[in-house]
Amino acid sequence: DERKTMLETIISALELEEANEVAEKNVNADVDDGNETEVMESDGSEDF
Repeated sequence: DERKTMLETIISALELEEANEVAEKNVNADVDDGNETEVMESDGSEDF
């Protein structure tokens, strides 16, 4: 039970961290009017 609880805690913490990163990116995109985000997306597609 302790392992399961610990894993659930870690997973929820990771999900929170990921959600925070996404929120930060959205805020940054709003501040930059999306220019930086568009450049990043085009760079990513060129790599593939």
